Amino acid sequence: MRWALFTTLALVLLAVWRGAGTAQESRPSWLFIAVLLGASAALVFTGYRGGKNVFEYGVGVKKVAVRFIELPQGEQMGSPGNMTKPNCAARRAHHSFASLRT
Repeated sequence: MRWALFTTLALVLLAVWRGAGTAQESRPSWLFIAVLLGASAALVFTGYRGGKNVFEYGVGVKKVAVRFIELPQGEQMGSPGNMTKPNCAARRAHHSFASLRT
């Protein structure tokens, strides 16, 4: 959460810095470009940490109850033919949330 706040604040301050007091057609300074690259790196890192929180730790993911179904003899979950047969919505739901079971 702190990284997201830092990144947002940095990008807002960069926008204010760029827009305040300089002519619009002037080139940005090297210092501005260096700070912008640092803020961009922080944005990438924030996205990485957010994705890690969601996909690895399940932060903010609502647990959904899934009804387990029995497949006909000889069929396996996830085979392409299963997704087009009757009850395919239930099979897709089972397949989609299989990794959430603990």
